[in-house]
Amino acid sequence: MQIGLQGRNGKFWDRIEIGLSAVDFRKFELDLLRFPTISAKTITLKTETVKRGTEEHKYSAFHAGDVRVLILGHKVVDNLSLSLFMSPGGQVGILAFLPTGTDTFLKIRWVLIGRGVLLDSQLAADIMSVEVLGDGEDEIIGDKLAEQGANGGLLPLIASDQPIGDWVFAAGFGVGGLLDGRFLFQDRKYYGLAVGGGIFREWFGFDVALSVLYEKGPTPSQDQVVISIRAPKIDLSTFKFLGGVISLRISFDGSFLLDCGFPWRRNGERLWNRTFGAIVTPYQGSGGFYIRKENILVPLGKDLVAVGGGYALQAGLGATFGGGVFSVWVTVGIYSVIEGVVVLKDDNLRAFRLTGAIGVLLRGGGELNFWIISVRVEIVVGAEASMTLLYRSDNSIPDLREIGIPAPSSRDDR
Repeated sequence: MQIGLQGRNGKFWDRIEIGLSAVDFRKFELDLLRFPTISAKTITLKTETVKRGTEEHKYSAFHAGDVRVLILGHKVVDNLSLSLFMSPGGQVGILAFLPTGTDTFLKIRWVLIGRGVLLDSQLAADIMSVEVLGDGEDEIIGDKLAEQGANGGLLPLIASDQPIGDWVFAAGFGVGGLLDGRFLFQDRKYYGLAVGGGIFREWFGFDVALSVLYEKGPTPSQDQVVISIRAPKIDLSTFKFLGGVISLRISFDGSFLLDCGFPWRRNGERLWNRTFGAIVTPYQGSGGFYIRKENILVPLGKDLVAVGGGYALQAGLGATFGGGVFSVWVTVGIYSVIEGVVVLKDDNLRAFRLTGAIGVLLRGGGELNFWIISVRVEIVVGAEASMTLLYRSDNSIPDLREIGIPAPSSRDDR
């Protein structure tokens, strides 16, 4: 006896396959008689397309967020983020992020392990960010990982235009009360280390953090080094210095970016937490600037040079309360931002872009630092209007929306 489906040629099909091209679950739970119980906050499966040079490659991407595994009611895994990739050629990639919460002298806060996966430069910059080091960073890195997965920032190695290593390792750690840090390693692609914490407070008297990220490009001239320093916050009774971030990006082809606390746009909002600012009750102000030079390679030897800069200033009313163990601050103000870039060839103007913006901003935050407890909360509300002027002498000039923006770590969808 044969059971199956019969084709037009009279033959039975002995192999039947059912496939899914897309899946999207919220609050998924699978209970196998309590051995085990698997739940996830989000599960997605979809087909993506990525370009590698002039070729397009399709691959399947599976993402699961906030995965929990219980065996006989005992928690084995919690808050796991998992991504799987498969290309038509059979290449498989996996990336897993897990907050560990180990509390020993060598404290491992989170680990990131992957194989056959390409991290985009924005996620690498997020991992090496100096804005938050120490307790609470596992949630921030986990959120950035989920954000990059949703935006297509996690790719199989087939998307790489250069030969890089299969394995990716990253972790956030603490060494007693002496040091907080992170590292990132992917052979022939990323080498990064960020440090801060107690030993820096002993040396400098303030909470300073330093990060160095080396990223290899497709050619040696496209290799780049990014050095970032977080200036400390200083909290007095009626004066509060809010700190800021200084970053220097240098490429081996002569391109560079000097960024002193500029509030880049990301996902529709400005990053005011990286600006330099101060509150002198009842007034406050903050701002930042950047300058950059970028060598642009275009076909037929028409290499171009882009030179740009930006400046942001915000001012208004503010107040700070408390100090030491507990402090609260609030600011409200108006701001203006101006950015520009010119594109030159043989000292002749070939294109320019000029963007101006004005807006209103409300920020508030609080900190609690007591013994081993450290809690920080910040709320930002803002509204902005902007206008852009563009000029290109011909279509051989690249899209100016991609020039003069210090991508990859702060590119926005303007």
